[in-house]
Amino acid sequence: MSTHTSFVIFGTGNIGSFVVDELLKLKENGAISTVKIASRSDVIAESHPEWFSRGGELVVVDYSDETTFLPAMEGVDVVVTALNFNALEKQKDLVKVAKTAGVKLFVTTDYGVPMDISTTGIWAPKININKWFEEFGFPYTRVICGGWPEHLLTKNAGWDLANAKATVNGVGDSKISWTTRKDAARFLSHVLTHLTTSELSGKSFRIEGDNITFNEMVAAYEEKTGKKVEVTRIPREVLAEKAAGGDIYSMFWYDLDMGGGEVEKPLDNDLFPGWNPKKVLDVVN
Repeated sequence: MSTHTSFVIFGTGNIGSFVVDELLKLKENGAISTVKIASRSDVIAESHPEWFSRGGELVVVDYSDETTFLPAMEGVDVVVTALNFNALEKQKDLVKVAKTAGVKLFVTTDYGVPMDISTTGIWAPKININKWFEEFGFPYTRVICGGWPEHLLTKNAGWDLANAKATVNGVGDSKISWTTRKDAARFLSHVLTHLTTSELSGKSFRIEGDNITFNEMVAAYEEKTGKKVEVTRIPREVLAEKAAGGDIYSMFWYDLDMGGGEVEKPLDNDLFPGWNPKKVLDVVN
């Protein structure tokens, strides 16, 4: 039987949907008993009917009314959050109710590049909320996994390797950690059900599926396919200028180019034997 058997997840977007799927797999296998899915509306049952046919339990919440959180958390071991970047402060309200409800552990909204070595102000909201959690004193855990390649390296971002085109923001020689959302969700679900609350509390799990620079990515693709990639380069100075002007997109890529995208070692990959996460070129094409 798993260490933790009942869960509720707040936030079912970019990575939350993958966490829901992995938890439901564990429920289907009998490893856990409960997967509650918190949503502002029951419309989610229409957009994701498979979640509820597989045993997910819908709980409707109002993020402006803390009293609606308690029913969602009653009888739950772990609260998992995967909130929108603009809603990070809501975690404070959620964890206070989690304490009242007798929840054992709270998973914070991270799932990205390491906040503690990042260099730009774009990450201030996450840095501040992480500091608050340390001061609040409730058992929490987080997953630091680098960038999501299938989400970030898209045609809209200038990555179209199928047509041998790529956009490199900055110099392109800084190592970046990459983990797909599915692999990050698999890792999280594994440790939550195999480690005790004391082993998880206050822990920042550092994982990566790949560690590769943009320039190495281009070279690896060329070697693999024999195609010459047409590379468009955005100078670091241009990124810095736009970042200073408040452009969020430029802040992000500048931060990665300055070394803020690599997960600090040692990694925790080996906590999930047989994890085998995908490499960047497995998912970007």
